Amino acid sequence: EKKATYIAGRIVGESVERSKRSLIIEVGRVDGVKRKMALVNPDGLIGKVLATSDGQAIIQQLVDHNALVSVTLQNSREKGVVSWSGNSWLELLYIPKNIPVSRGETVVTSGISQIYPPGIKDGVVTSVEEDEFNLFKSIRIKPAVNFNALEEVFLIVPDSSLADSSGVIANE
Repeated sequence: EKKATYIAGRIVGESVERSKRSLIIEVGRVDGVKRKMALVNPDGLIGKVLATSDGQAIIQQLVDHNALVSVTLQNSREKGVVSWSGNSWLELLYIPKNIPVSRGETVVTSGISQIYPPGIKDGVVTSVEEDEFNLFKSIRIKPAVNFNALEEVFLIVPDSSLADSSGVIANE
């Protein structure tokens, strides 16, 4: 199994628009940052790189109305899509009614996308509801990450050719 390689960064700014939640980090092209790199912290998934300059990058957070992430329920292995609700929780979409889902179940990235590697924690199921008029369950997810307390972050480098022998690229 390949070891992941990371670029460490620090958040230096964020957007003030309520519906578009983006961050600015202090690493950019000269540090090896590229568009569509996944951004994480030790708790889980934060988002992806939207744009880069030489010394900075703009990050689209998971709590942005335009962010969609392909995920897997850890118990059933059923795949769905996570999107932001506009509130403090995420929504897990496209899980059929016949699939068992429990409160407390972990939701991780599926690895289907070319952006997010598999197994990154997105959150935990907090509620599951059904109604007779929908084919899919209504599922709320508590995000793994506290988006109001982000400081240090890590970009996942898809190609390990940039890594040093320790497997980590640090911002110098």
